[in-house]
Amino acid sequence: LAQAFLLKLLRLSKAASAGLSRQPEWLLMATSSLPDGRVVSVFQDEAAASVALVAALTRCANEAIARKGCFSLCIPAGSAVAALKGLDPKAVDWNKVNVFFTGERLGANKSYAAALEAFCLRCGVGNVFNPLHRPLWSSGEPLPAFVVKEAAAAYAALLQTHPSIDNSGSVPAFDMLLLGVGEDGHCGSMHPGSDEIMAVGDGSVVFALEKKRQVAISMDVMRASKRVILMACGAKKAEAVKRALTGDFEQHMCPAALLSSSTTVWYTDTESAAAWDSKKSFHVKTTTGEPILDGLPICVPKILLPRSNIPLDKWACVACDQFESEPQYWKDMSDHVGETPSSLRIIFPEVYLASVTGGNPDDDKTRIENICKVMKEYVQRDIFTERPPAFLALDRSTPHVPSRKGLVMAVDLEAYNYNCPQPTLIRPTEKTIVARLPPRIAIRENAPLEMPHIIMIIDDPGKTVIEPLFTTPGLTEPEYEVDGLFKGAGKITGLRVTSAGTAHVETSMKALAAKERAAAVAAGRQPAVILIGDGNHSLATAKSCWEKLKTQGGVPPNHPQRYALVELQNLHDDGVVFEPIHRILT
Repeated sequence: LAQAFLLKLLRLSKAASAGLSRQPEWLLMATSSLPDGRVVSVFQDEAAASVALVAALTRCANEAIARKGCFSLCIPAGSAVAALKGLDPKAVDWNKVNVFFTGERLGANKSYAAALEAFCLRCGVGNVFNPLHRPLWSSGEPLPAFVVKEAAAAYAALLQTHPSIDNSGSVPAFDMLLLGVGEDGHCGSMHPGSDEIMAVGDGSVVFALEKKRQVAISMDVMRASKRVILMACGAKKAEAVKRALTGDFEQHMCPAALLSSSTTVWYTDTESAAAWDSKKSFHVKTTTGEPILDGLPICVPKILLPRSNIPLDKWACVACDQFESEPQYWKDMSDHVGETPSSLRIIFPEVYLASVTGGNPDDDKTRIENICKVMKEYVQRDIFTERPPAFLALDRSTPHVPSRKGLVMAVDLEAYNYNCPQPTLIRPTEKTIVARLPPRIAIRENAPLEMPHIIMIIDDPGKTVIEPLFTTPGLTEPEYEVDGLFKGAGKITGLRVTSAGTAHVETSMKALAAKERAAAVAAGRQPAVILIGDGNHSLATAKSCWEKLKTQGGVPPNHPQRYALVELQNLHDDGVVFEPIHRILT
């Protein structure tokens, strides 16, 4: 239980591209899966990408219609829509398809006309919703501002109420969004440096671009879409593709890069992808230099440890939700620590929560403010030793087991959702009580330090990932050791994982993930690479804070808060003992 304080400042044959389409092998030249979940597909040319796009849309439409009886599709104008000329009128029940637009210029009808020409008339699409809800002026004179505002408001109302669109979230969510990418990185009507792109996160639905006499859906709505395909083909798009996928741009200057979730697929060709080197993608590291393992929801964290003059037996503290019914334990721990810096001073034991004590909720606020104050004080006093990014291997000896091994790492919150509306690679194993999150969020959202007690587990009966770190020479180096932990909690040893050890973790975790994916396919389910063993509410807190941060706009996809510090353990470790919980019913 004792914890040292930790801080974290190609060709596809039959595979589906992000679950969107099954491509004939000859179409796809290469594919890359980025750590944030985006898939980048490189096709021979634009014609091949168009064939794949048609297959993807057809499949997505049929799946949505089978599931809920309708399909909502949002499209732009330009070459991305021209690619839809290959849609088969007999392949989909088009009467149940609803087409919306990323934007439209009043008096031009460019998007609407392009859709009708490409497929809507030929396929007999049931509903095509032109954003223009006012008669058009054809004199060429500028339209009055109120007309643009009126059209934008009307279109927003339509999106927020149409039955084919999911409005269970804060903004409307289309079943599928198709976007072209401009040479400057714009998509839809979201342009670099514009007021509209800098409004990301404010919950807007449709903007009125009065100077352009145009209405445009917001980036928030784009990002909420359940499936997103960005088309960027041809040599002229090479620089935009490179910047969007490497992060080589200033804040708000590449809108296409803001579509960065696992629902997003890039369709490129050999010309547009020529300048992009996936190995040099900014996703290889966070903005603070923490390496991200390619193809895994894992980051190698920067960890701070107390300086050598701070006794680790006083610094270490059990997880804060343990002994919540034993106030005497916490009093004894406080006496033991005294004035020595300790993790005890920067956690909130549940025994002191007003909901437990029956006290004044303002007491919680005061305690939280003091925790943040102490954290800042510890940082200012420079009591920590900074280390380069490295995993930390832990071995605990307790009165109950001679050894329990773990690996401290950071996990990608984009691969986790505590409500689990859709299965994720990082999967909760119990229901999250949302009412328990506010005190945790209040601490974490303003805290300069991260000190979780999250235990995650892998199903590794062969003991291929964690255990070799303790037996194979060269994979780890001694970092610290502390014996005589408080109240006879035992001994803990920390080992820094070397570069060779990191390579071992990456290789073995990928092999384990591949086995899980194969098992999932055979069982007809979604894979779960990592499960949450304990600290589910702490991870849910980290997820909530990350989602809130993203709404502020301009947050890079490789921001360090995207990754939460955890300890990974093997379900088959001899020191992980499961005991039954006995309950008496009366």
